[in-house]
Amino acid sequence: MRFGRILLFLTFLCLMVVACVAAPPAEVDLRASVALENADGAYDSYRAIGRLNGDVTCTTVFVAPGDNPAAPATVLTSGRCAGAFGANETFTDREVDGWIVQFNNFADMPDAQVELPVQRIVYATMRGMDVAVLELDATVQEMADAGITPLALTTTEAEPGTRVIAVSSASDEESAEVTFLRAATCTLADQADLLEFVWQWHAAWRNDCADITSASAGSPLLDVEDNRIVALSSTTTAGSDQGNCYLDRPCEIGNDGVTVREAANYAVSVAGLNACFSADGVLDVTLDACPLPGAELIGVSGAPMATQAVTTDSDGNESPVTWNATVSSGAFSHYRTKIGPVTSTDCRDGADYSEPLSLADGGLIDDPLPLEDGFYVLCVIGGNSGVVDETWQDSADAISIRVEIDATPPTIEPLIAIRELDDVWRIGYRYTPPEISAYLFKIGPLAATDCTELLDYFDPGQGEIDLAQADGPYTLCVIAIDQAGNAASPLVLTIE
Repeated sequence: MRFGRILLFLTFLCLMVVACVAAPPAEVDLRASVALENADGAYDSYRAIGRLNGDVTCTTVFVAPGDNPAAPATVLTSGRCAGAFGANETFTDREVDGWIVQFNNFADMPDAQVELPVQRIVYATMRGMDVAVLELDATVQEMADAGITPLALTTTEAEPGTRVIAVSSASDEESAEVTFLRAATCTLADQADLLEFVWQWHAAWRNDCADITSASAGSPLLDVEDNRIVALSSTTTAGSDQGNCYLDRPCEIGNDGVTVREAANYAVSVAGLNACFSADGVLDVTLDACPLPGAELIGVSGAPMATQAVTTDSDGNESPVTWNATVSSGAFSHYRTKIGPVTSTDCRDGADYSEPLSLADGGLIDDPLPLEDGFYVLCVIGGNSGVVDETWQDSADAISIRVEIDATPPTIEPLIAIRELDDVWRIGYRYTPPEISAYLFKIGPLAATDCTELLDYFDPGQGEIDLAQADGPYTLCVIAIDQAGNAASPLVLTIE
């Protein structure tokens, strides 16, 4: 009995100071992911890792920095899992309805699962990093009473070559309906800045963890030596059929340009996040040394995502394309900008920003876009003075708007499928943005249709097109158009 009291006291002490780090399981050499079984308690420390059932399905991990067992229980996940989809979106204190997190999710213990409602999104961002903090309808102590103890965050940045174990609610390919916890060991390679769709992230850990899927977003990567959380899974190029730097196909930003690494996963570092929690265990991004970007943003709208640098009108006259971005904010009266190639321009660096500009003058950023193909970034910070003083945002909180200058037509052929049915030919087609973002079709009699003549082309929209076989044969003309508006030469297909 006395030993039991001592053990209870030590458990409480661990919760109070978050200094007792749960030891990693003895067997962690899982090169391919496996569904975890815990009837023998081997994976008790992973009870803190849950499955989020919200607007999307993701993975979460229970953390409790601070020394307050009465604090609301919080879990970490990815910003995208909390709905932070904008390029620079950061929000706080957002209520949700019907979201739950399912803990103790082991393959051999389906009846032992614990479900807890999500009270609110405390914080979420996709600006520079992909992370969210959710508050559960439970306290830290109530979690402990349910046998769920928090996992500790790393206090120092990991090193390349660090062995980690990735634990997530992802399913394997053979049994997609199974979403018990899965784990695999892997290695952190290097950190890389990333572009994906409208987002730009800094210092994400590239890794080779097995079976990372969309449901892995938010899952912890744990140091195999001390079981501390070193990173949260964010994105991967594995299995993607989108264009480079688009959704689910991030590009690494290097000195020589942007490149895609095949079958590469990326995880956002959590080093320093302890500094974002008060001694009472409450998230406060204004605390010194907290690396999370603040929620107070200056607004920018109108900039293109991809465009040609020069447009030509019907008379052959060329005009430069501009950023055409408008700054607006109720919080700031002035703004400063910086523009440059994404490979060499860091919005977080305070150097090379313009002099203060007044929003009273309209806030239009109408600079011509660069002429050379590539990715460029517009950085904007806000302030409340015509001189740079303490009222100005720190450049670490700058927003970044990226644009791709692209004068090259699509380099892949249109993705067209033609099926012969009972009495029709059915034409299917698929988009792969940004390389193929739109199509123009022209359909006519086989011997009387000129695909080089631009009259009579039409946008097919979505869906499929049926052509009566009795009225054939046909010529199908297809022009693929990329996100920047470049059109490929017509593809000519015969349907007979």
